[in-house]
Amino acid sequence: MKSTFVRFSDEDDEIISQGTLPVAVDVRTQHTYIIQLDEPIGPPSYYRAAVKAIQDANEGDVVRICLNSQGGRMDGCASILHALAATPATTVAEIQGDCHSAASLIALSCDIVQVGENASMLCHSARWGFMGKSEDVIQNALHNKKISDQTMRRIYKHFLSEQEINEVITGKELYLDSDEIVERLEAREEYFESLQQESNSCGSDSNTNELPEQLDFNQGDFFEEVTETVSPLPTKKVPAKKVSKKKE
Repeated sequence: MKSTFVRFSDEDDEIISQGTLPVAVDVRTQHTYIIQLDEPIGPPSYYRAAVKAIQDANEGDVVRICLNSQGGRMDGCASILHALAATPATTVAEIQGDCHSAASLIALSCDIVQVGENASMLCHSARWGFMGKSEDVIQNALHNKKISDQTMRRIYKHFLSEQEINEVITGKELYLDSDEIVERLEAREEYFESLQQESNSCGSDSNTNELPEQLDFNQGDFFEEVTETVSPLPTKKVPAKKVSKKKE
């Protein structure tokens, strides 16, 4: 969880004093922004209000994204991903049903992931179309593949194994049910916690705000150690931490 530093000021607080010790009352309001992504992901212009809400959210606020989408356009997804990376608010992904393709990238970019019993995730490479001269088509395809591959490697890292990421990028469709999603989130969380503990043990000279790069981590072996059976719950809540979160 994120820690919030609060400083009282005359503008924010009402001082109650009747001949006794004054009491400061914080009158500021925390907001929860709820965004329903329950349709195919469209163009960036469709998400202007959603992106602005994420950008307007402050530290202490919560941005909750309810997901039941089979994915869609990467440019619209990119606008949401950029806003999520920049916001100081706590971001929560609530996977209610389908969380496929671009929708899975949005979910895994949130600070906390809540997995419902009916959740389903599909990871696969991007699809696109382009018309023009043969060289133009080739150059466009190579550029789009480069961008989509970079995005998937960055977001799926630690959630999928390196082998799975390579297979997805080269055309495999990987379906995960709710238990499998939770299993991988727990494995990722456990790995990040081990890195944090290692970073903390290095002493005050190290920067504990950023975790060290992954070195000798065999993801295949690590995922095999996770318990295969997860007891179903009405709603499964798993924090999804990132190594670092850039603020722009």
